[in-house]
Amino acid sequence: MAKAASASSSQAAVQASANSASVAAASSSSQAAASASSQANATSATNSAGSSISMDENTLTGFLNKYGESPALYKMEHDGMSKLKALQSTPDDMKTSGEKQTQYRLEHGLNP
Repeated sequence: MAKAASASSSQAAVQASANSASVAAASSSSQAAASASSQANATSATNSAGSSISMDENTLTGFLNKYGESPALYKMEHDGMSKLKALQSTPDDMKTSGEKQTQYRLEHGLNP
């Protein structure tokens, strides 16, 4: 009977050791999956932030992002237009508030 108890105790030790190895492997696998998921989330956040920057030339924000200056300033620097002509030929929704103020002052003979 002592032999049976000893064999049973050995089997229990082997089973416990196998369970412990299984739990460790599952934990390691779970950590790797969490790490991969974390990296994927960081990448998609970067991609979504990067792709949300407007480069549409038909909006003031997109024009500024693409060329680094407002359409009126672009016309003055690249087309040789005067301040007033550049501002008058630019739609209001493509002007900054300062450009609208400058246009008003120029049109009314005030010092911009």
